[in-house]
Amino acid sequence: MAVPSSGSLSMQDIACEKVYDNYVLPTDGFGAGQRAAIGTISLTDLSTSGNSNGSGTSFEINNITNLNANKPNGLTSHNMSEFYKYEHGVSVAVSNGAQSFSSSGGTGTASAVTHAKHSTWYVSNKPTWVTINSGNFGSSNKDTGDGSVTFTVASNSSSARSGTIVVTFDVGTTNGGVGTSNSTTTRSIGVTQSSGSGGPPPPGGGGNKP
Repeated sequence: MAVPSSGSLSMQDIACEKVYDNYVLPTDGFGAGQRAAIGTISLTDLSTSGNSNGSGTSFEINNITNLNANKPNGLTSHNMSEFYKYEHGVSVAVSNGAQSFSSSGGTGTASAVTHAKHSTWYVSNKPTWVTINSGNFGSSNKDTGDGSVTFTVASNSSSARSGTIVVTFDVGTTNGGVGTSNSTTTRSIGVTQSSGSGGPPPPGGGGNKP
C-alpha cells in the first residue's frame, strides 16, 4: 500500500513500506513483530538505500516506477515529505499481451494495466483498424494507477493483418526529484486477425499504424 499523499508521516511506517510493501502494517500481533524486526531507522538510509548510517535493516533502493515527484531523489538534505505517494513494491505490466481475431473482428479480452497508484499511463499507439474503448488513447488525458485497456477490432475483408497496441508508462529516473523530467517505458498488446473470406494469403507483417 502506498504512502499517503498528504498529512503526517511516520518514519517507521515508511520503513514498513520499503521492507514489507505496506505503509499501514498493523501495530499489534504479527505486525508488531515485523515492525520490531526493522530495528533502528536512519532517514538517510531510507532515502538512499542500504544501512551504512546505522539502520538495523538494509533498505532497498527506491523504486523508480514511481514518478520523480513521488519518491526521494536520493540527494541531501533528506525529508520524509519526499515519500508522499511513494509505492515500493510495484512494477509496470500489461496482461493478455497477444490476442487473435477472426476476419469478423470483435471485442478483445480486457488487458489489466498495473502501475504505481499515483503514476500515469496511456495508450500511445494502435493499428488503424483497432478502436480503444477504455484506457486513454493519447497523452492529453492520462490514466493513473491500475486500470485496463479494452478495444474493438473491425471486420477484415482483405489480407491477414497484425499490429500492436502500445501502452506507455510515465516513470521516474534515478536521483530524479520534484521538477525533474520523468522517463517512460512501454508494454505491448499484439493483435492479429485472419484474412477475409476469399482474401489473399497473409503478408509478411505490417498493419501497425498510428
